Amino acid sequence: MDIDNLRDEWKSIDVPPCGDETLKVERKVASGHGVRTLRGRLRRISLRLIGGCVAGVLCMIPLAPDHEVLAVAVSAFFIVMGLLHAVQYRMLSGMDPSNATMVDSIRDVCRLESFRRVRRMVGLALMVPLMVYMAMEFTDTYGAYVLPGCIAGLAVGCLAGVAVNRRTTKLLREMKRQLACEN
Repeated sequence: MDIDNLRDEWKSIDVPPCGDETLKVERKVASGHGVRTLRGRLRRISLRLIGGCVAGVLCMIPLAPDHEVLAVAVSAFFIVMGLLHAVQYRMLSGMDPSNATMVDSIRDVCRLESFRRVRRMVGLALMVPLMVYMAMEFTDTYGAYVLPGCIAGLAVGCLAGVAVNRRTTKLLREMKRQLACEN
Protein backbone atom coordinates (compact mmCIF):
# COMPACT_ATOMS: atom_id res chain seq x y z
CA MET A 1 0.00 0.00 0.00
CA ASP A 2 1.24 3.47 -0.83
CA ILE A 3 2.04 5.81 2.06
CA ASP A 4 -0.09 8.60 0.58
CA ASN A 5 -3.12 6.32 0.37
CA LEU A 6 -2.54 5.27 3.94
CA ARG A 7 -2.41 8.92 5.07
CA ASP A 8 -5.61 9.73 3.20
CA GLU A 9 -7.42 6.78 4.76
CA TRP A 10 -6.18 7.75 8.21
CA LYS A 11 -7.41 11.31 7.79
CA SER A 12 -10.79 10.08 6.59
CA ILE A 13 -11.47 8.21 9.83
CA ASP A 14 -14.03 10.18 11.80
CA VAL A 15 -13.28 10.01 15.50
CA PRO A 16 -15.96 11.42 17.81
CA PRO A 17 -14.78 14.08 20.23
CA CYS A 18 -13.86 12.95 23.72
CA GLY A 19 -16.47 13.26 26.42
CA ASP A 20 -15.91 14.57 29.92
CA GLU A 21 -15.59 11.06 31.36
CA THR A 22 -12.90 10.13 28.84
CA LEU A 23 -10.93 13.26 29.64
CA LYS A 24 -11.17 12.52 33.38
CA VAL A 25 -9.84 9.00 32.86
CA GLU A 26 -7.03 10.29 30.65
CA ARG A 27 -6.02 12.84 33.29
CA LYS A 28 -6.15 10.19 36.01
CA VAL A 29 -3.92 7.83 34.04
CA ALA A 30 -1.50 10.60 33.09
CA SER A 31 -1.17 11.79 36.70
CA GLY A 32 -0.82 8.27 38.08
CA HIS A 33 -3.35 8.89 40.86
CA GLY A 34 -6.09 6.32 41.24
CA VAL A 35 -4.40 3.89 38.87
CA ARG A 36 -3.53 0.53 40.42
CA THR A 37 -0.35 -0.80 38.89
CA LEU A 38 1.25 -4.13 39.63
CA ARG A 39 4.25 -2.33 41.09
CA GLY A 40 1.94 -0.29 43.31
CA ARG A 41 0.20 -3.42 44.57
CA LEU A 42 3.55 -5.02 45.39
CA ARG A 43 4.63 -1.86 47.21
CA ARG A 44 1.43 -1.90 49.27
CA ILE A 45 2.05 -5.55 50.21
CA SER A 46 5.59 -4.63 51.30
CA LEU A 47 4.29 -1.73 53.40
CA ARG A 48 1.74 -3.99 55.08
CA LEU A 49 4.44 -6.54 55.86
CA ILE A 50 6.64 -3.80 57.32
CA GLY A 51 3.68 -2.74 59.46
CA GLY A 52 3.19 -6.34 60.56
CA CYS A 53 6.83 -6.53 61.62
CA VAL A 54 6.50 -3.32 63.63
CA ALA A 55 3.36 -4.74 65.29
CA GLY A 56 5.28 -7.95 66.04
CA VAL A 57 8.00 -6.03 67.84
CA LEU A 58 5.40 -4.06 69.81
CA CYS A 59 3.61 -7.27 70.80
CA MET A 60 6.80 -8.51 72.44
CA ILE A 61 6.86 -5.66 74.96
CA PRO A 62 4.39 -7.31 77.38
CA LEU A 63 6.37 -10.58 77.25
CA ALA A 64 9.71 -8.94 78.05
CA PRO A 65 9.47 -9.05 81.87
CA ASP A 66 8.71 -12.80 81.99
CA HIS A 67 10.61 -13.99 78.91
CA GLU A 68 13.51 -11.65 78.25
CA VAL A 69 15.49 -13.91 75.90
CA LEU A 70 12.40 -14.90 73.96
CA ALA A 71 11.22 -11.30 73.59
CA VAL A 72 14.65 -10.22 72.34
CA ALA A 73 14.88 -13.14 69.90
CA VAL A 74 11.41 -12.59 68.46
CA SER A 75 11.95 -8.83 68.27
CA ALA A 76 15.26 -9.40 66.45
CA PHE A 77 13.46 -11.70 63.98
CA PHE A 78 10.80 -9.06 63.28
CA ILE A 79 13.43 -6.34 62.94
CA VAL A 80 15.46 -8.39 60.44
CA MET A 81 12.36 -9.27 58.42
CA GLY A 82 11.11 -5.67 58.56
CA LEU A 83 14.44 -4.44 57.21
CA LEU A 84 14.32 -7.01 54.40
CA HIS A 85 10.79 -5.92 53.52
CA ALA A 86 11.98 -2.29 53.56
CA VAL A 87 14.75 -3.20 51.12
CA GLN A 88 12.16 -4.85 48.89
CA TYR A 89 10.01 -1.71 49.10
CA ARG A 90 13.00 0.40 48.06
CA MET A 91 13.68 -1.94 45.16
CA LEU A 92 10.07 -1.60 44.03
CA SER A 93 10.18 2.19 44.42
CA GLY A 94 13.35 2.32 42.33
CA MET A 95 11.73 0.43 39.48
CA ASP A 96 10.32 2.64 36.74
CA PRO A 97 9.11 0.46 33.86
CA SER A 98 7.71 3.42 31.92
CA ASN A 99 11.10 5.15 31.65
CA ALA A 100 13.41 2.11 31.65
CA THR A 101 14.31 -0.08 28.73
CA MET A 102 12.63 -3.45 28.42
CA VAL A 103 15.84 -5.27 29.33
CA ASP A 104 16.30 -3.14 32.46
CA SER A 105 12.69 -3.68 33.51
CA ILE A 106 12.95 -7.46 33.12
CA ARG A 107 16.29 -7.41 34.94
CA ASP A 108 14.71 -5.44 37.82
CA VAL A 109 11.85 -7.94 38.11
CA CYS A 110 14.27 -10.89 38.07
CA ARG A 111 16.45 -9.18 40.69
CA LEU A 112 13.36 -8.66 42.84
CA GLU A 113 12.38 -12.33 42.47
CA SER A 114 15.83 -13.52 43.51
CA PHE A 115 15.81 -11.13 46.49
CA ARG A 116 12.43 -12.52 47.53
CA ARG A 117 13.85 -16.05 47.42
CA VAL A 118 16.77 -15.02 49.64
CA ARG A 119 14.41 -13.19 52.01
CA ARG A 120 12.18 -16.25 52.23
CA MET A 121 15.13 -18.53 52.98
CA VAL A 122 16.43 -16.17 55.67
CA GLY A 123 12.96 -15.92 57.18
CA LEU A 124 12.47 -19.68 57.29
CA ALA A 125 15.97 -20.30 58.65
CA LEU A 126 15.27 -17.87 61.48
CA MET A 127 11.62 -18.74 62.05
CA VAL A 128 11.80 -22.53 62.47
CA PRO A 129 14.20 -22.60 65.43
CA LEU A 130 12.47 -19.56 66.92
CA MET A 131 9.05 -21.24 66.78
CA VAL A 132 10.43 -24.40 68.39
CA TYR A 133 12.06 -22.30 71.12
CA MET A 134 8.83 -20.33 71.68
CA ALA A 135 6.76 -23.52 71.99
CA MET A 136 9.26 -25.02 74.45
CA GLU A 137 9.48 -21.81 76.50
CA PHE A 138 5.70 -21.37 76.74
CA THR A 139 5.17 -25.05 77.53
CA ASP A 140 7.75 -24.89 80.32
CA THR A 141 6.24 -21.72 81.77
CA TYR A 142 2.51 -22.25 81.34
CA GLY A 143 2.18 -26.04 81.09
CA ALA A 144 1.50 -28.56 78.35
CA TYR A 145 -1.97 -27.15 77.70
CA VAL A 146 -0.44 -24.22 75.82
CA LEU A 147 1.16 -26.45 73.18
CA PRO A 148 -2.01 -26.83 71.03
CA GLY A 149 -2.35 -23.04 71.02
CA CYS A 150 1.25 -22.69 69.89
CA ILE A 151 0.70 -25.21 67.10
CA ALA A 152 -2.54 -23.49 66.04
CA GLY A 153 -0.78 -20.10 65.97
CA LEU A 154 2.02 -21.58 63.89
CA ALA A 155 -0.48 -23.08 61.44
CA VAL A 156 -2.39 -19.80 61.07
CA GLY A 157 0.85 -17.86 60.58
CA CYS A 158 2.07 -20.33 57.96
CA LEU A 159 -1.23 -20.15 56.08
CA ALA A 160 -1.11 -16.36 56.10
CA GLY A 161 2.50 -16.42 54.87
CA VAL A 162 1.66 -18.84 52.06
CA ALA A 163 -1.29 -16.68 51.00
CA VAL A 164 0.82 -13.50 50.87
CA ASN A 165 3.60 -15.35 49.04
CA ARG A 166 1.17 -16.72 46.42
CA ARG A 167 -0.33 -13.30 45.83
CA THR A 168 3.08 -11.66 45.48
CA THR A 169 4.32 -14.43 43.18
CA LYS A 170 1.21 -14.04 41.03
CA LEU A 171 1.75 -10.28 40.73
CA LEU A 172 5.43 -10.74 39.80
CA ARG A 173 4.53 -13.42 37.24
CA GLU A 174 1.95 -11.06 35.73
CA MET A 175 4.52 -8.26 35.64
CA LYS A 176 6.99 -10.51 33.81
CA ARG A 177 4.28 -11.65 31.39
CA GLN A 178 3.37 -8.06 30.55
CA LEU A 179 7.00 -7.13 30.02
CA ALA A 180 7.51 -10.17 27.80
CA CYS A 181 4.45 -9.25 25.71
CA GLU A 182 5.75 -5.72 25.18
CA ASN A 183 9.14 -7.03 24.07
